[in-house]
Amino acid sequence: AAFRPRLPRYDSYTHDMQRLGLSSALQYRPNADTSVDLDVLYSNTDATRNEIFMQGILNSGANRPTTATAATGNTGAMNVLDYFIDDTNTMTYGSFENATIRAENRFDELGTDFTQVNLSASHQLTDTLKIDGMVGSAVSKFDNPVQTTLVMEKTGAAFSYDYRGAYRQNPLLTFGESVYNTAGWTSNSVRLRPLGAENTFDSAELNLSWALNDVVTIKSGLHQKTFKFETFEARRQTENGAGIVYTPDLISTYNSGLGANPNWLIPNFAAIDAKYGLYSNTGVFTVSSDFRRADNYSADERTLGAYVMASFNTDVADKPFWGNAGVRHLTTDQSSTAWATVGTTPTQITAEHDYNELLPSLNLNYEPFEDVIVRFGYAEVMARAGLASIRPDVSVSVSGGSRSVSGGNPQLEPTKAKTYDLGLEFYFSDEAMLGLALYRKEINSHVQSLRETKAFTETGLPIQAAIDACTAGPGYNDSCNENVDWSVTTPLNGPGGSLNGYEISYQMPFTFLPEFWNRFGFTGNFTHVKAQMDYINVAGVVQATRDLQGLSRNTLAATLYYEHEKLNARISLANRDKYLTTAVGRDNNDMEGTNATSNIDASVSYSISEQWKVSFEGLNLTNEVDDQWVDSAGDRLAYYHETGRQYYLGVQYKY
Repeated sequence: AAFRPRLPRYDSYTHDMQRLGLSSALQYRPNADTSVDLDVLYSNTDATRNEIFMQGILNSGANRPTTATAATGNTGAMNVLDYFIDDTNTMTYGSFENATIRAENRFDELGTDFTQVNLSASHQLTDTLKIDGMVGSAVSKFDNPVQTTLVMEKTGAAFSYDYRGAYRQNPLLTFGESVYNTAGWTSNSVRLRPLGAENTFDSAELNLSWALNDVVTIKSGLHQKTFKFETFEARRQTENGAGIVYTPDLISTYNSGLGANPNWLIPNFAAIDAKYGLYSNTGVFTVSSDFRRADNYSADERTLGAYVMASFNTDVADKPFWGNAGVRHLTTDQSSTAWATVGTTPTQITAEHDYNELLPSLNLNYEPFEDVIVRFGYAEVMARAGLASIRPDVSVSVSGGSRSVSGGNPQLEPTKAKTYDLGLEFYFSDEAMLGLALYRKEINSHVQSLRETKAFTETGLPIQAAIDACTAGPGYNDSCNENVDWSVTTPLNGPGGSLNGYEISYQMPFTFLPEFWNRFGFTGNFTHVKAQMDYINVAGVVQATRDLQGLSRNTLAATLYYEHEKLNARISLANRDKYLTTAVGRDNNDMEGTNATSNIDASVSYSISEQWKVSFEGLNLTNEVDDQWVDSAGDRLAYYHETGRQYYLGVQYKY
């Protein structure tokens, strides 16, 4: 009954990337009042990624211990030799015999092409009237033609994991000697999942500026944006072992650098492809989008907006007073298309949705004393839901012992908020500033993901969908069927909540110090924010009131720099509190999140001449890790990744 890891595993990633960027800018000035600009940008990225895992299988599909095992010894079932359960009901240590071990080798080829073209023009019609406009288009094409995962497994192995005490920060997994023997491995699964996506963004705008007098300027304009998104994915009909027989020549050794014995045995991609033809697209290796319709969907979003704004610059009580006030109206027409199962028939469904928003804003600035500025701002803002959230479909899938149901909601409204900002800034010397900012956001119609754990029969979906997903995965059996628990995820609009916070900023060059030391300086800021959101269930009942996902309550940034004619250097600290990634946790955990981080980066550059400059940069010098947890009390380890320190050496030449 205790919590335990589902797939305790080590993983090793290698990511190689090549990137090319080209840009061009052309400007035409027929006279002093007219300007025409053409900007073109192209970027290409080609990458490969290799992910290798060595893992124990402790999920619901694993071979569990039985009474017969405890009474009579080894009967072939997995047997628990030793364990430890802490005071949060978490099994932080376990030692097993007759365990199932899997070695997983995944390889990806990835590429992205991005092209952007913008044409803009401006013309001074009169001394007080100016017009400008822009038309532009951007296209991004992502292609992942190879996403192949080979999984081999061995049963009857010894295995243990330990997350106790110091091992919480450095987990210890131990695999028995049989795992390092090439004999006895069988094929668990072969996953072929080529996919891709294309984004197109077209925009146009026209603006008019009219200087009424020396104090007030009126601006107004129209803007139109069209965004299109399409994604596709193909898979094998079933991701079983495909009949691969693992002989020693199809297995290679990989030095992972992890654990007491880092030399893992893993599937050999090249040898298996040469013998079986992984990419032949025939027989058991046939891939088709028909086998993964849920991830083939598209969305169109068309926005038409108009705004008017008045800017002013004057004096009040002989003190500078400036700012602006305006309002923007937006009309959004949204269309999304996806596959869904209607009865037993796969059918493409298109859902339409539209909404209108009126968004006022106000910004005021006043300088009551020399070098002291008071700022106030008010605005009503919005953020649209993510594209994956608005698709009109339901996806039912099984991966190992994880059974999930996820769906979109094409009727989602955008997240909306009223924002208030009040700031005080004191510029006490050249390039030096001390500032305090207070802010409040009243968030409503907040888009959130509802996660529930319940039997598939309670979802109202066709039972055949669960049978098909189980059959394509581990098999339709006692551990995978419509009557066991599934993780169900649905996006919806919650009631939101309030966000309050403050920020203190400080910047100062050390010009008051003697020579050499006066080339140093400091910048820093501290931010505290508290945002409590109401998270609801499908019935609209509040399940919990917790922090806004992805938001740390406290963040701190500080930089010490040195600036001179030839030598420039800086060292920076960025500290961030822990934050929530899932406000209402899965599998009866209360919540999920990521632990605090403290990163230190440094850089230095030296100008050898007017043409030549060299630079050196070090990132993540403290070797900070990505540490994700499940349950606030149990602090159960979910993901612990170390990417190491990064160093960059650069040379620049100008002519």
